[in-house]
Amino acid sequence: GLAGTLVALVRQGHSPMTPPLGAQEILAERGRLDFAVECLGERASTHALLSKEEATAIVKGLEQILEAWDQGKFTLDPAYEDVHMNVEHRLGELTPHGAKLHTGRSRNDQVALDLRLWVRVENDRMIREIRQVQGALVTIATKHKSVLMPGITHLQHAQPVHFAHAMLGYHDMLERDARRFADAWGRADVSPLGACALAGTSLPIEPDAVANELGFSGMFPNSIDAVGARGFCVEVVAAWADDEAVAKGRWREDLAEPMRAVHHIAGGAYVVDGKHVRAR
Repeated sequence: GLAGTLVALVRQGHSPMTPPLGAQEILAERGRLDFAVECLGERASTHALLSKEEATAIVKGLEQILEAWDQGKFTLDPAYEDVHMNVEHRLGELTPHGAKLHTGRSRNDQVALDLRLWVRVENDRMIREIRQVQGALVTIATKHKSVLMPGITHLQHAQPVHFAHAMLGYHDMLERDARRFADAWGRADVSPLGACALAGTSLPIEPDAVANELGFSGMFPNSIDAVGARGFCVEVVAAWADDEAVAKGRWREDLAEPMRAVHHIAGGAYVVDGKHVRAR
């Protein structure tokens, strides 16, 4: 949707205020991730109701489509409305069994699935990057255990503190962010595939098996909620906003403030003494 498009545009250096892209360009901007999760979701839906021959042909066709995308040889056509229709159309060209891909599912549960898969990938990436920064902070704190720096409160010099203590404070701040992301995903960790349009299907599909293969903790308890839930996106965005606007904003301000007055981190020609800086 619009949010995903804007994220893709920002990542590639485009401003939302620039002239709008054509439909073809916007589809292309969505990138490999959206396409990959689409193919993953499509593959997971090939279990039930298909013979071994049909399932093998469909999976092979999807792998060819993804490979063509990776090589820049597959172009999304706006005439087919969205990535799902593009995949199904191309799959039908590759194998006569391609038409069965849509059996027992709807674009409603497929979109809900893709959104959750995309959120999971991005959520995991954020947690992973936070852990990397935390590791770097621990390394820096260990290396500079004896270094002193001015403590600042209300824009005034306060007690001297160890530089390591300040770095580990940021470590703990980031730990809360990592937990927010993990907590947000905990409520989204449910596969909606099998809910179909909104009320499931009479076909003997296996949504629990598909949920397991896709790495979800379980399948949906209610089909209507499965295709309608979007609140988990708000939670993840809120966690991201705290990490970007609050945590990193505080970090930047904390590091900039000591440099606005005439004082330095101790270890050279200066040492912090209460609210004063004096020469050694």
